[in-house]
Formats: sequence, structure tokens, C-alpha cells
Amino acid sequence: MERPLVCQHLTATLAGDGQLEQWAPVLLQHHRDLRREIGRLRALVQDPGCRLLQLDARLRRLGRAVSMHLELEACFLEPTLMRQEGAPGAALLALRQGYADLQQLLRQSADFVQREKLSCASVHLSRAQRAATVRLLVRVGRRLRQEDAPYRRLHAGRPC
Repeated sequence: MERPLVCQHLTATLAGDGQLEQWAPVLLQHHRDLRREIGRLRALVQDPGCRLLQLDARLRRLGRAVSMHLELEACFLEPTLMRQEGAPGAALLALRQGYADLQQLLRQSADFVQREKLSCASVHLSRAQRAATVRLLVRVGRRLRQEDAPYRRLHAGRPC
């Protein structure tokens, strides 16, 4: 996986012992923030007055936040796992697959909202649209919970 130049720069400047592990609490805080945003989105979806354009804006905001989080993971968690496992081991491969899955999920959500905006005569969310959105948010939340344990171990100084 080709790492962006910003990741190469960040990891080079924080290459000292223990520096990468300091990012674990930051990433855990991102998880809490993302879960809070997911909660707000779920509340919005339950509102009968929720409009497709509101949903689109909030999902885009969540997508940008998740993408930034994934970039930080690529910068800090991947090198730590690489150091611990050597060549890409099971934990690193699982993390990378999780990245790909979450990016695909974000693309699906953007496609879903775009399709609904173009095909739906109503500006308000239907019951089916609400259910589909809630399923999407559950999947994103599940992915975040799966990452919490490795971050906690990393923060505590234990190998992932």
C-alpha cells in the first residue's frame, strides 16, 4: 500500500521511541467523536421532518471525518504494527482490509443518497430510506468498536 507523502512526513518526524503510541488516545478520541456524530445522524434520521439534503450534508461530514481518521491510522497505527510484526502480519492485513471495507461503505452511502435524491419525488426521508441509513450507521459504528481494543493496548504500551 503506497503511503501518502503526508504520512511519510508525519511518521518521519515522530519516529522516536514511544512517539507513535502517543497517537492511540487521539485515535480513541476520534472514535468517541465519530460515535457521537453517528448518534446525531441517527437522531436526525428519526425526525419525520428530515430531508434528503440534510442527510446528504451530514453523511458527507461523517465521511470526511472518517477519511481523516483513516489517514491518521495509516500514518501511525500501520508503522507500529509493521514494527511489531515485521512483514505485513495478520493484524496489519486485517487493518488494511478494514480500511478498504470502510472506504467502500462510505462510497456506498454517498451513492445511496445521490440515487435517492435523483429518484425520489419527496424531499423527506421514507421509512425505507431511514432503515437503510440506520443500517449504514450501525456498520460504521461496528467498525469503530473493532478498532478500540488495539488502540487501548497500544496506549497501554502493550503490543497489538
